[in-house]
Amino acid sequence: MATDRSPNHAQLPRRSAADLAGDAQRVMGKLEATGQDLTILRLIANAPHSFRPYILLSDALLNRATLPAEVREIVILWMAQRRGVEYERLEHLPMAARAGLTEEQLVRLETDDVTADAFSDAARLAVDIAAHLLDGDGIPADLWSRATSSWGDDGALDLLFTVSWWGGFVPLLIEGLGLTAPDGT
Repeated sequence: MATDRSPNHAQLPRRSAADLAGDAQRVMGKLEATGQDLTILRLIANAPHSFRPYILLSDALLNRATLPAEVREIVILWMAQRRGVEYERLEHLPMAARAGLTEEQLVRLETDDVTADAFSDAARLAVDIAAHLLDGDGIPADLWSRATSSWGDDGALDLLFTVSWWGGFVPLLIEGLGLTAPDGT
């Protein structure tokens, strides 16, 4: 039986601070003021009780984590390529550029070529851990030890949260909404 994969997001309005109330309005206003009002955020603002917690976790992982931004963006883009989540890749390309990824790294990520000559040991370690998690293998003790040596316990946990968030929850949300590209792309 074929599954109808029509864009569920077409039924939802893109919210703005002007048509929200309370915490959701305040949070969306801040996102709009800083140019961070991404398509997915404008859609999930239709669930005002979930919106702020979603933003808080995303913000913590993007702006407050110990894991270096370059490593985070490499892992996110690698997972988006592996899972075929084009929307996520398109949203994270500008973030990857701000984190310092090179054009060569971006091209290699598109072809799943995470080799030594273009990526740091830390980036390759993070991708290896992400691969184990996405394959359902957990994190082998030797990799966890290397992660905590590289980034401390908090950085290793940041990586685990990053893989769980952008390798699991967010892609399922994107797929459920039927998003293929940000508005205006």
